[in-house]
Amino acid sequence: MANSTLVSKNSTVACGLSQNFTSEEITCDTFVQQSKSSSAPQQTSPDSVQIVRGSFESQGLSKSVVDIIMHSWRDSTKQQYWSYIKKWVCFCIEKHADPMSSTVNLVLDFLAKLFHSGIGYSGLNTARSALSSFMTLNGHDSIGKHNLVKRFMRGIFQLRPSLPRYNFTWNVSDLLNYLDTLENNSLTLKQITLKCVSLLSLLTAQRLQSIHLLDIRNLEFSNDIVKIRIGDILKQTKPGKHLNEIVLDRFVNTNLCIVTCLKLYIKMTEKFRGKEKKFFVSFVAPYKGVSKDTISRWMKTVMIAAGIDCSAFKPHSVRSASVSKACSKGLPLSTILRTAGWTNQCTFRKFYNKPVTIDTSFCNAILSNAM
Repeated sequence: MANSTLVSKNSTVACGLSQNFTSEEITCDTFVQQSKSSSAPQQTSPDSVQIVRGSFESQGLSKSVVDIIMHSWRDSTKQQYWSYIKKWVCFCIEKHADPMSSTVNLVLDFLAKLFHSGIGYSGLNTARSALSSFMTLNGHDSIGKHNLVKRFMRGIFQLRPSLPRYNFTWNVSDLLNYLDTLENNSLTLKQITLKCVSLLSLLTAQRLQSIHLLDIRNLEFSNDIVKIRIGDILKQTKPGKHLNEIVLDRFVNTNLCIVTCLKLYIKMTEKFRGKEKKFFVSFVAPYKGVSKDTISRWMKTVMIAAGIDCSAFKPHSVRSASVSKACSKGLPLSTILRTAGWTNQCTFRKFYNKPVTIDTSFCNAILSNAM
């Protein structure tokens, strides 16, 4: 691949290789070296942005229009797409092909190469979406809608399926029982922090992203309730749709009362919070707002302390455990969907509504006849 070259013929080039295809030979190693030198850690490389920009600019769109379109992808999506866009450009360099416009045969060869390198259905689906985000087949056909691509992806699923991580979930009582042992009048800053994160995750059924984005200015205490608003864009946020205001009520057991715990947390952090507006701050100096990954680690710490098997269940599983418990208690489906921020009940039923334990009643009923 190091000796492979791409001789440009079209008016648009991307990925920072050149602003126009010229007769200059470009090796894949040169491209990768350029992309690495221009990439900052945890950020989307400018090269990946440029290839997408180049695709839109080649259609005659103005810079102003392209600037707005480039904001249609969220940073997390761009980060996922970039690695596959980089692989695609290297693949096209090897094949002496234009990375901006291709045939279905070349796209399928690229996806097949990824498959044989060990990438599964989910990763290949992301790669397909990455290519669809900036290019078409023969200039007009959508990659994802092409019959051969759809048939190919079905074959990938059969060969290397992407199955649900969980078939059942853990019992929230295990976590609540542990939190109940943490008496509010003797908690350290670390303990009240982890307790608030856990209770909020359970009682709101929100993603850890939402917990991370909480702003202290968006919490309103009134009598025995607390109202929480999320002012940032969430994963489920769409035009005309955003997470509703969350209202949490006081609970008779003060050790498990979210209103009491939140007030205690605010009181314990106010002396060193300063101008920090993020609700959750580090419990060690310099006491700044924490990242989503830190929130996830805190959640995992509490789950382990509560005896939950974290080799099987990840921190995100608290969302499934919470809504499954609410459903088993007969809470109306409309309330569950509204609280969690879902509009489609299929999302809840397919991905989140899990039994607390595996049901063995069927096999026991069959075997009982032999006794």
